[in-house]
Amino acid sequence: MVKAVLFDIDDTLLSFDGYVREAMKSGFARFGLCEYDDYMLDVFHKTNSGLWHSLERGELSFEELI
Repeated sequence: MVKAVLFDIDDTLLSFDGYVREAMKSGFARFGLCEYDDYMLDVFHKTNSGLWHSLERGELSFEELI
């Protein structure tokens, strides 16, 4: 009997970059920030990657991140 089925959907079933791009566009507009430009996705990835590495190394806690 199957008890659980797990899917890794990041960039398989869903486009993570597409989701982030649309979230940034709508968020910037909602809060009256500058218009989204594609270079901002690269900045997001660099910042996000650095934060995840800091969490993995124990240099940053989830509480500090929030």
